[in-house]
Amino acid sequence: MTIYRIVPSYVYLYNKWGAPDPSRGQPLDGFTGSDTHNTEDEKVPVGTILRVPCTTTYGFADMIYLQADDTIVAAGTICVPSSATNLTKVTNLKGADVGNSSLSGLLAVSLSAMTADYYGWFWVGGPCPIDYVSALTYAPAEQTIAAGDPLAIMEATSSSYTYGEFAFIEATTAGIAIVGLAMTASA
Repeated sequence: MTIYRIVPSYVYLYNKWGAPDPSRGQPLDGFTGSDTHNTEDEKVPVGTILRVPCTTTYGFADMIYLQADDTIVAAGTICVPSSATNLTKVTNLKGADVGNSSLSGLLAVSLSAMTADYYGWFWVGGPCPIDYVSALTYAPAEQTIAAGDPLAIMEATSSSYTYGEFAFIEATTAGIAIVGLAMTASA
């Protein structure tokens, strides 16, 4: 399996967390504002999913409110559930081979740096929400992938583009959970 450098702004994620809550609106100060994001106390019910329109990346992105298990260093960090018994607490640290994990279909991309055990919003479905989080628009270091290619996640290597211990990869091996699609081809 080849590891490619794929950045979040070029990814369309499959939401495997559940359905959005149509009765809730967006946070008044945005998804990275201090009212609900990176807060010590739970400000929104954990697991709440919101669907928002994205005019830049065309479509609707799904955001989920989760708790960070570890310190998250930057926007765009790929996180997975910390354990099978608490899916709403996520980590960016590997505990096992994510590609073969029963949890591999669930991933969340951080919208900013976060403090360990704090609560905040994560992108989990649809196109990259760069209309709401400009920090996800950084340029790719390298890509060798076609638009529409399926993506998975696995342990990051030195050639991966990542802030955590996971990276997006082209899903070319059977048995790996597909988590999304590449939205653009290599330049």
